[in-house]
Amino acid sequence: MEQEMTNSTPKRPTFLTVLCILTFIGSAWGIVGGFTSIMTAKTYGKVMDAAKQDMGTVTDSLSTVTSSASAEAATEMINTMVGSINEDTIRNNGIASIIASIFTLVGALLMWKLRKMGFWVYVLGVLISIVAPVMIYSGNLLGAISAIGMGFIGILFIILYAVNRKHLVN
Repeated sequence: MEQEMTNSTPKRPTFLTVLCILTFIGSAWGIVGGFTSIMTAKTYGKVMDAAKQDMGTVTDSLSTVTSSASAEAATEMINTMVGSINEDTIRNNGIASIIASIFTLVGALLMWKLRKMGFWVYVLGVLISIVAPVMIYSGNLLGAISAIGMGFIGILFIILYAVNRKHLVN
């Protein structure tokens, strides 16, 4: 009888184990990537500034070959794509990536221990990973692309974790 009581702890399902391991890997990757972004923000900021200047030269040349409306459209498209990428936004995105990854990692660790609170911590981490790029990049195309990519994977994992919520306790 004593033996039965010690074995009453619920067993983690294999699918939940696989999800948690994938989250551990993805979160670690996000933390490392965030630190890399922070450490290289100055260099990449200079590269982006140089690229913007080169694009300005290209669009100026374009205006001599095509109509001014086409040149303005090209300039607007370039500014929409890379206009707000600079040292600060790269660094801030790295910090946001680290914060979101820590939340998803903690959430996965709690779910590994079969704790329901882990699901909500994970959801918060995913929300941060979706909202932060949009806010940091002022709603430009890069922020939207980043948010869509992170959102797709994050929401997919939220759904997969939600399917396994029945196995989580307290």
